[in-house]
Amino acid sequence: MSALLCMPIQLELAKALVACGARFTFAQLLAAVASRAAVTSRAAAGIACSELESEPKVWMQAYRARGLALPAGMPAVAEALCCGDEFSEDMLGPEGWCVSEGPTATPPHDVLLQQLQDVLVLALKVQQEDLEEEQLDQLEQLLELPAAQQLSPEALQHILDNGIQVQSAHLDGSMTLLLELPAAQQLSPSCVAELLKDFAEQRSSSAQHLLALPAAQQLETEFVVQMLEDAVASDRWELVPQLLRLPAGQQMSSAALQKLLKSAVKAASINSIDRRVSTVTAALDCMEAIRTFPAARQVPSSSVAELLQTAVERHRRDVAMLLIQLPTAQQVSSSIVVQLLQAATQDHDLMLRLGDLPAAQQLSIDALAALLQAAVMDDACCCSEDVLAMPAAQQLNAVMLGQLLQRTRHLDSRAWPEAMRRLAQLPAAQQLNGDTAAVAAVSAAISTAAQQQLYSAAAGGSNGG
Repeated sequence: MSALLCMPIQLELAKALVACGARFTFAQLLAAVASRAAVTSRAAAGIACSELESEPKVWMQAYRARGLALPAGMPAVAEALCCGDEFSEDMLGPEGWCVSEGPTATPPHDVLLQQLQDVLVLALKVQQEDLEEEQLDQLEQLLELPAAQQLSPEALQHILDNGIQVQSAHLDGSMTLLLELPAAQQLSPSCVAELLKDFAEQRSSSAQHLLALPAAQQLETEFVVQMLEDAVASDRWELVPQLLRLPAGQQMSSAALQKLLKSAVKAASINSIDRRVSTVTAALDCMEAIRTFPAARQVPSSSVAELLQTAVERHRRDVAMLLIQLPTAQQVSSSIVVQLLQAATQDHDLMLRLGDLPAAQQLSIDALAALLQAAVMDDACCCSEDVLAMPAAQQLNAVMLGQLLQRTRHLDSRAWPEAMRRLAQLPAAQQLNGDTAAVAAVSAAISTAAQQQLYSAAAGGSNGG
């Protein structure tokens, strides 16, 4: 009979077998539901899946057709689950549960707990896609029973282990309900680790509920780092911030942190068309978290520089701002900072933050002159102001300033007059007396800026009138 229970079967055949004396116990039905090994034989048998009901439902309908009593040891709620019936008050009350001798109004406590455990496993195994809401409601009703609040951690682990094997659209909802039981607070770290791996493989959102349990605080660093790597590899970024908040996550090695940092920058810097908001947000949260970890102090500055260049080139100010806050970002070389500043001339806020780096404060006069020219050539007047605030700007000589002014004088740009007006305020501008071309450029710039101001004022007054 056990083999028959595992096989896909049509109702008429099941009725005929029951009429011929086929019988089974609740324990046999549970074993058959748990295995379900023969379900894959449907295609091989050439029978369309739509012609077959779930095996427990078929057999219970056959029992009903013959007017038979429930199989030995089967509570009334189990029959309702198999057949898709609604629960009644009698089913959920003490009289709805039974022991081997038959129904009893006062089943022993240990028997009741065992039967409830079996029924909960059955509830997970017989889930049907077209009854998702109804079956979740039934599961919730079962979990509201006093006995459910007394399930042991071992019993809950058994139920969860069985549930995770079910490919169901409402697996997440079922697992979430189970993890709200008191027993979930007592699950061991090893149990949480095993379940976490299974949930992650199933891409179940219940993994996040597991990470909120007390036992998650005791997970080993090696395991958490592996989970982080797996989450990143499978694009499960929503798990990363929670994993990083665990004590074990904060103790990762510098090598693991560096690998995660690279993945986070990549995830947050992909093209906007392909970006998912949740992925980018989680990647940024990841960067925000790991910058304070002890291992962050050991990330090579060369790696930080490489990541900064990626972020700046892809115009990801949010990523660059977080990278600048890494401890070793303070050690990025002057040559790299110059490249970063040149690439960021259109971003005022980022220029300010890059300008705060120690290397930016130590730029050579030649490097600063090249940077100023790049800023003006990019029409980045506001960024020229950021560059002019650097110490080296005060050391520019008249020759350099004159060359810069002459190169930018004929640019077809609305930004150049304001940029040169600011250049004219540098100490070197006072030494331009002999450079008539440079002086003319400054005069023209100041004059043009004044004319623009007058025009704007006049336009404003006209509109106001």
